Amino acid sequence: MIFVLPIPITAPLNLPRRQNMVVVGIFNVGFFTVLVSIVRLVMLAQEKGTPDPDFTYNGTNLTYWTVIEVNTAIVVA
Repeated sequence: MIFVLPIPITAPLNLPRRQNMVVVGIFNVGFFTVLVSIVRLVMLAQEKGTPDPDFTYNGTNLTYWTVIEVNTAIVVA
C-alpha cells in the first residue's frame, strides 16, 4: 500500500515525459532501499539466533547489505 501512495501525487503533475520518468525512477530507487532494508533485517534476525565468537568475519554479508542500504538512502535523499 505504501508503494502506491506517490502515484496520485505525481500523476496530475504536468511534467514532460522525461522528467516524469526521472521522478518515477527516484521513487523506484527509494523502493529498492526499502527492499534492501527488509533483506538486511531478515539477515539480522537470522544472525541473532546463532551466537558467533567471530562476528566481524562471519557477519560480512550483513555488513554489505547495511552499506548498500545506507548508500542508496543517501542517493535518494
